[in-house]
Amino acid sequence: MKPVPAGRVAAAVLFLLLTAVFPSQPRAADAAPEDRIAALEADSAKAFEDNVPLRAYNANMKLLRLRPNAAEYMVNVVRAAALMGRRSVAYDFMLQMQQQGLSHDFNQEPDSESIRNSEAYDYINELLVEAGKAAGEGSTIFELPKLAGDLGAMAWDESRKRWLLGTLSEGKLLAVGDDGQVEVLLEGSAENGPWSIGGLAVDAVTGRIWVASSETPRFQGYSPVKKSGHAVFEYKLDSLEPVARHDLSPDQLDHDLGSIAVTGDGFLYVIDRAQPIVFRLEPGGKALVPFVASPELVRLTDLAVTPDNSRVFASDIAKGIWVIDPVAEQAGMLAGPETLNLGGITGLAYRNGQLFVIQGAQTPQRLLRLELDATGSQAAEVTPMAIALDRFDGPGVGSIREDGLFYVANAHSSTSGATARVMRTPLDAGDQIESPTIRQFQREMENKQNQ
Repeated sequence: MKPVPAGRVAAAVLFLLLTAVFPSQPRAADAAPEDRIAALEADSAKAFEDNVPLRAYNANMKLLRLRPNAAEYMVNVVRAAALMGRRSVAYDFMLQMQQQGLSHDFNQEPDSESIRNSEAYDYINELLVEAGKAAGEGSTIFELPKLAGDLGAMAWDESRKRWLLGTLSEGKLLAVGDDGQVEVLLEGSAENGPWSIGGLAVDAVTGRIWVASSETPRFQGYSPVKKSGHAVFEYKLDSLEPVARHDLSPDQLDHDLGSIAVTGDGFLYVIDRAQPIVFRLEPGGKALVPFVASPELVRLTDLAVTPDNSRVFASDIAKGIWVIDPVAEQAGMLAGPETLNLGGITGLAYRNGQLFVIQGAQTPQRLLRLELDATGSQAAEVTPMAIALDRFDGPGVGSIREDGLFYVANAHSSTSGATARVMRTPLDAGDQIESPTIRQFQREMENKQNQ
């Protein structure tokens, strides 16, 4: 892919959003705009209200083809199947939800009454309820008063032996030790930034700190009448002396620069949380250029790269993990076994052929470890590391240090002014998912009868 000159960024962004992921690829024929999703959801709601379960079933099956990770559509399929008296269909979808680690109590759904009172239903529903109970490992490392929901980025600084944390409301760069002691390294301004800090990266090789920032309504100096700023700020790691400011070229689109990842050979990638775009800054480059985009994605939430720049992983809140091959100029969604559900991802990290996933917008909220195959485009194994821990309240904003995944357990908490809680889960925590099946259920029933 050829870099786009800075003066043509606006046109290039619009082009990328209206065409395919890469110019050489055809546009997907089944791209689903948000208005189609909204129309199908409205059709589903009206069908349930009018007691037309077949229409509700068809609407939610279409929605699942567009958003295969969405648990609410699976629940609606079970409800519609139950209303139609199609027990086997309902049980199959209930089992599919359980195999993917989702949790729901169908005893709380009045529409499920017709499929109850069977051993199969009781067995699967019990598994679904059990899936939402706390499991796995996670310990609190430190707490930061009044910062829950205000921490937008996190990175480990080995030179300082402290965590770097960026705030959304004040654009502050904080250095925090495991003892919770805080030092303010930088503080933003409405005029010059940084504004809301959505991404951080420490490059010990080049001695740089990279800060991705956008002037968003979350920033206390935000002005709706002023053109918002969006930039990646470059500082010296040791002295924090400013080195460069890499601005997005002005255009007519909203932007919200987020997570940053830097490869071993100096390529920098940054996501845009307002547009489905990954920007890139080449080694020694001056301008951020739109590297790859897709109109099929909903909202990018985090980013990870392999050190050799062979793969870029970008998480989408609804669609899963987008795998980008920068060399071959190809991209596609991460594939995996039937036990894989990648909805609601709020954090992503990579190390040694494994992806570590934080699902803070999923039920149950959980951490997963994905063992990638040799191509890096498919998850060969899925292992839950921590599930529905008592201290989880929208976990996200994570980073790896040594043998642990560190993350803000309430990064997306709706409780304003609450204490932020940074937790650690060992990278090797958990056991690989082994899915129960109807055959297993039949064997258990036979064993009961033989007792």
